[in-house]
Amino acid sequence: MRGCLSPDEIAAYAGGHTAVTDRSSIDKHLDDCELCRLTIVAAVKAARISEPVETERLAPGTAVGRYIVREPIGAGGMGVVYAADDRELDRKVALKLLRDKDSRDRLTREAKALAALQHPNIVAVYELGTFHDEIFIAMELVDGATLRQWLADARRSVEEIVAVVRDAGRGLVAAHAKGLVHRDVKPENILVGSDGRARMTDFGLARQDDRRTPLDGELDASALTMTGALLGTIPYMAPEQLRGEPADPATDQFGLAVVLHEAVYGKRPFAGRTVKELLRAFDGEVAREPRRVPGWLRGVIDRGIAVDRSRRYPTVAAMVDALGRDPRRTRRALALGVLAVGAGVAATVALRPAKSAPTCESTAPKLAGVWDAARAQAVREAFAATKRPFADDAAKAVTQVLDRYTQAWVAAAAEACRDTHVHNTQT
Repeated sequence: MRGCLSPDEIAAYAGGHTAVTDRSSIDKHLDDCELCRLTIVAAVKAARISEPVETERLAPGTAVGRYIVREPIGAGGMGVVYAADDRELDRKVALKLLRDKDSRDRLTREAKALAALQHPNIVAVYELGTFHDEIFIAMELVDGATLRQWLADARRSVEEIVAVVRDAGRGLVAAHAKGLVHRDVKPENILVGSDGRARMTDFGLARQDDRRTPLDGELDASALTMTGALLGTIPYMAPEQLRGEPADPATDQFGLAVVLHEAVYGKRPFAGRTVKELLRAFDGEVAREPRRVPGWLRGVIDRGIAVDRSRRYPTVAAMVDALGRDPRRTRRALALGVLAVGAGVAATVALRPAKSAPTCESTAPKLAGVWDAARAQAVREAFAATKRPFADDAAKAVTQVLDRYTQAWVAAAAEACRDTHVHNTQT
């Protein structure tokens, strides 16, 4: 018995390019495999937008409304994207133009979704209009690259990657606040600007969050995002999405966590060539390369890619916050705090004037209010207030360091006093 269909087989079958003998074998398989059958249905529907749009390229200098075309910067199943100049507002924009109806509906949806999302981590939309028999959307032209290209251009540190993914997460949080679910989070839909700021783009699949309405018994074509490459983004889909269930913010969180995993480890967490293989992979071990990734970050990723959506973070905002709580940064801050307290102790003691001739008795009373039992207790309480798992150990370390420092200072001060005023060996 043959296995599930590969993406190439699905593409060939949906496009009517399968040999007769192969088609007979596939037909028999489809009779028994509902998942492949639903995927084929979606593929046939998506074929209308997966074929290149037959449209003549616009020449540089062509006027599209108030925009002057400069050069094409991208093309795909939906149409062509141009860099253009806005004559009225003197700014550079990206123009998406397309002709076929299904893509027009999608582009209109994208424009409306983006128009409601004015946020620094979402590509801005400026205008939706028509040009002859085509529809266009004028949007922010980002000077940068997709996340995938950004990662390929240079070796990125874990800190850099986390910062970019947090930016993308903030964009998703803004979308979710408007009731929109992106449904197609992947590296190609995250743009990293030359300013280092990441922006979410391509909201053409965005839908209102509706967890009560299931899909009508089949995998929705647009949910498979088959624009240009059939099943190209299935590896970033959450299990519920692959099962044809409604998408919600937790679905976007899963996609973002898969993107983060791939960025730091160099591969996606779940391997599979077909929908069925991928669903089976969700029950297996997460695939990881032996790269040094902090344990706290592994924990964030693992929660974000939890197969059971109820085990993920309650919101993408919570995941973004977790990505900002790098314990290493906290420890560095605590270390600097220790140095600052130590310096403060030294400076305060050094600046205290002598009120009378020294008796060379214990100089410990001079430290009252600078470092004493009360100050030590205050430090312990300050660390406890952070509620960090390492707070107690850090507090003990700080107090021990300052205790040793003050003891050494008291001993040295007494010895210096005796040398100066008792033994007269030092001035």
